[in-house]
Amino acid sequence: MLTPLGFRLLRRLADGEVHSGEALATAVGMSRARVSQVLKEADSAGLRLERIRGRGYRLHDPVPFLDRDAIVAALGTRAKAVKLDVVDAIDSTSSELNRRAAREDVHRRLLIAEWQTAGRGRRGRGWTAIAGGSLTFSLGWRFEQGAGFLAGLSLAVVRNGKVIKAKGYGLANLEWNVPATADTAYQLASVSKQFTATAIMLLVEEGKLRLSDSVTKHFAELPAAWSNITVRHLLTMTSGIKDYLNVVPPAEWRNDFTHARLLEIMKNEPLDFAAGDNGLSLERDRDLAGSHCPDRLVEQEGRLRIGVESGRPRIHVVTDLGFHPERSG
Repeated sequence: MLTPLGFRLLRRLADGEVHSGEALATAVGMSRARVSQVLKEADSAGLRLERIRGRGYRLHDPVPFLDRDAIVAALGTRAKAVKLDVVDAIDSTSSELNRRAAREDVHRRLLIAEWQTAGRGRRGRGWTAIAGGSLTFSLGWRFEQGAGFLAGLSLAVVRNGKVIKAKGYGLANLEWNVPATADTAYQLASVSKQFTATAIMLLVEEGKLRLSDSVTKHFAELPAAWSNITVRHLLTMTSGIKDYLNVVPPAEWRNDFTHARLLEIMKNEPLDFAAGDNGLSLERDRDLAGSHCPDRLVEQEGRLRIGVESGRPRIHVVTDLGFHPERSG
């Protein structure tokens, strides 16, 4: 892990030029031996440091380390809207703001870290950070209206099988100030597993699908090595297919992927384990089970018959990318 001293040395090397050990030692007030020892941290941080005998040290690629003054200058008059802090390394910007909130006002406090060592991303995953190549930050903001102001709800009241009231409350998307309505589409995340399983079983009951079917029967584009994977394996999360969130870059985790794109990602990856050998509640089985079946039956028939109301499907397979006015954010 890079220490504050390590960052001080690396910032001096950030220009990509050769710097002698003696010059670095003088600049930071330590011995040349200590400089050599501290710079070993660069390797653990994923930086390529060249040690040139008789000349000194050079970063193979110049590193654009964060500079508070440069950020403030770039923001111009907008910089007055936030209280900006830039730190080299921290466990978690969010956790640090929570700690500060116990002793000071963090409203409009923008905390930016060059390197975050902990913290949690989507689905509890740890952040992947690279010194000089990542940007992690948190913004403290106080909402005078309270937590209820931030919530969005689409409510339906049903009596004797008939909807007697359907209305939206609050905001569906804070960024775009979009109000929640009765027609707002919410991402169900893993709740959709139940709908997928129900749609599959409807097709099984009608004889249009068998749990023992190989996935390659319905996905001609899949590799032959997947022929032992069955529909049952998909439903029980025991297929061994790699989780696509472990393949795509973290920056893409919040994107919506079309079924074709998901298949393209997963089919080229080796299995994590042989089908049936393990059980992990991952996204790839649910997504594959719900994406392609005979004639897209799950998508075309299953979703429509599970929740049709007045001729309109109330369950949608999300395949569109980007902002949509009737979708929560």
